[in-house]
Amino acid sequence: MESIKIYVACLASYNAGKLHGTWIDLSGLDGEDTQEMIQKQVIKTSPQWDAEEWAIHDFESPVKLGEWEDLEDLCILSEALEDHGEAFAAYVQIETPQDMGKAVSQFTERYCGHWESFEQYVTESHHGDLVASQIPSYLLCHFDWESYARDLEQSYLVHAGHVFYNN
Repeated sequence: MESIKIYVACLASYNAGKLHGTWIDLSGLDGEDTQEMIQKQVIKTSPQWDAEEWAIHDFESPVKLGEWEDLEDLCILSEALEDHGEAFAAYVQIETPQDMGKAVSQFTERYCGHWESFEQYVTESHHGDLVASQIPSYLLCHFDWESYARDLEQSYLVHAGHVFYNN
């Protein structure tokens, strides 16, 4: 998955009825680098003499962003999306983490994989457990996986086929 791109606008220009801003690709950047780019490319080049504030007015991201996102968190989010793709996007959409750095480590601990359905996940991941518990195979064919999946679903988070342990 590609990195996040944000369109940062100068608010002094915006309030004066002028559009002035730039797109920034967050790939490989940290919060400090991003802040420096905003100062150089948006604030210092603004047609308004009193330019000092900015806001995110558009974005290219699988995760919804606001105007006032923390730049360090955005850069961490962008890197995690590059590394983990749509699975991390799904995680962020269901968890809405406050600390993006912590969210990345929680994601790696909690992610179970992508499945067509939760029932398929339960069937494929728990079948071996039941065999190991020495339930004879002739009885396993009578096991109600659908009901078992419904019982387990409270212990998991599922979004767009991605399954996560719910701690």
